Amino acid sequence: LSDGNPQIYVVAAKRLYLFYSIDNRDAFNAAPIPVIAGARSAWQKLSAAQMAMAAPDAPQPPAVASTVAPTP
Repeated sequence: LSDGNPQIYVVAAKRLYLFYSIDNRDAFNAAPIPVIAGARSAWQKLSAAQMAMAAPDAPQPPAVASTVAPTP
């Protein structure tokens, strides 16, 4: 990950990609498909790691669900 410059960007496959430099943007434009595949893979890993870190603080459902008897 790096800081992106909001003035250096590309919209590809309906997604916004911010770049640190014009050289980075030009490299992306030269071969966007492998870069997009790598970005998606990295995002999935980052997202999973964030979920794992947040899980201990998240409310947990009861271990055993209670049942309510139907009323006559």
